[in-house]
Amino acid sequence: NTIYTLQNDVTSTGTCFTITADDVILDCQGYTINYSSAGTLGYGVYSNGKHYITVRNCNIKEGSATTSNKHAIYFNNIYEGIINNNTITTSGGSSGIEIDYYSVYNTVSNNIITTSGSYGTGIVLTTVSYSNTVSNNIITTSGSSGSGIDLGSESNSNIVSNNIITTSTGKGIYLSGGST
Repeated sequence: NTIYTLQNDVTSTGTCFTITADDVILDCQGYTINYSSAGTLGYGVYSNGKHYITVRNCNIKEGSATTSNKHAIYFNNIYEGIINNNTITTSGGSSGIEIDYYSVYNTVSNNIITTSGSYGTGIVLTTVSYSNTVSNNIITTSGSSGSGIDLGSESNSNIVSNNIITTSTGKGIYLSGGST
């Protein structure tokens, strides 16, 4: 179990942090991750195919709105991860948190997420991501086609509870692609 603790704010023109090992905790202690500052595709925190990844106490901001799909936190095929107590702001049709591709038993809780841009979505669980818990988050979206929480592509058996979602014209919770 390795803990990485931020000591100051960080900025990257693309992805700020890529976690490539199991059992890693990234604790930002309230410091800011400013990712994709040049508008290129990138993520605040990205991890693929790992177990027991935690991202907590971060202030994550998308630097430039020129490209879509630049998620603040992007978990792909993650097992038993935790995303807790983060403040996330995206502006270019990106997701605050994207949990993708057979990600299971993850917990997303106590985050404050604000998205804008046409397809800006607070939290996305997609591509057969199941048995995850999404609770006690505050999500605000202002994009015309965005959602507070999007469960798509056969993402089943997830628990979604006690979230506060505010949208201007989008959907609060959206089920698509065979999700239940």
